[in-house]
Amino acid sequence: MSVSSEMSFVSNVPANTENTDKKIVDAPKLFPKPRGRAPKNKSWNPETGVWEDIPAELTIRVDGDDAMAELGLETVSNSSKSSTKMTQEEKEQRRREKAEAREAKAKAEAELKKQKKAEKEAAKAEKMLAIQKEKLAKAQAKEAAKAEKEQQLAQLKLEKEQANAAKLAAKVEKDALIAQEKERKAKARADAKAERDAQKKAEKDAKDAARLASLDPVKEAEKAAKKEKAAQNKVLRQEKALARRLANERKEAVKAVKAEKQAKKEAKKAEMEKDLQEKRALAQSGNEDAAIFVKKYDERKKSQEISSRIMKACSALKKAIGEEDFAEHLEALLAEHNDE
Repeated sequence: MSVSSEMSFVSNVPANTENTDKKIVDAPKLFPKPRGRAPKNKSWNPETGVWEDIPAELTIRVDGDDAMAELGLETVSNSSKSSTKMTQEEKEQRRREKAEAREAKAKAEAELKKQKKAEKEAAKAEKMLAIQKEKLAKAQAKEAAKAEKEQQLAQLKLEKEQANAAKLAAKVEKDALIAQEKERKAKARADAKAERDAQKKAEKDAKDAARLASLDPVKEAEKAAKKEKAAQNKVLRQEKALARRLANERKEAVKAVKAEKQAKKEAKKAEMEKDLQEKRALAQSGNEDAAIFVKKYDERKKSQEISSRIMKACSALKKAIGEEDFAEHLEALLAEHNDE
């Protein structure tokens, strides 16, 4: 049996991840390994980002009869020298040799997988380092930009406050000057007005004195008396108007009080009427207390109506025949009643 196989062992040492606590800025930029199977006799270089040839000293070729001879297996050429019929021991030996060959191949493949996995983990670690470095650089740039922006804003705010303070000081100074000017002008106007008023008063007094000197004293006294009387009449009219207004207000107040009393009276009357209706309903249903209450109420109301009729009749008769005749008539009725 002939076996032809080629196995490549690439001795790429995994990246040392023990010093990951160092500054990220010291790590070089790495290129991730592409997906898929690697080309024959090629190895990925993460620093340059290309496939490179594997050195010859790192490649082991196992071909044909030499490989079988190294593993202690018989080839087709030497197996033909022996008899075609194999003993049980030879079969067992052949099985062990095949098992050892499979085990050696599995170990080689496992080693190759382990090495590829280490390369992948190293590339991943380098990529994470690069990402962390980039994030740190971005964060630092962002913080620097933020600090610079805040500094610029603070400077602008300070400048604006200074400008506002200067404007406020200028405004205060201007307002003070304007107030002084207004005060000076107002004083000048007041002095000028006082001077004009004094001059006019002097002129008026002189004119009044001249006019009085030229007028008849008797007529002037009569005019003064008329003016005083007119003033007194005006005061009296104002007092009468005030008295009428106060009287009207009192009348309105009395009317309001009467209206309020009437409203209360009507409300109380409505409430009593409602209560009476309830008592009447209870009396009709057989309640003795309610029946007694209704009976007394009817008697009292009838007595009040009779008293009202008597008062109205007496008042009308007194107005019709006079108080003396009315009194005599009542006395006559009383005497007639006593005689009976």
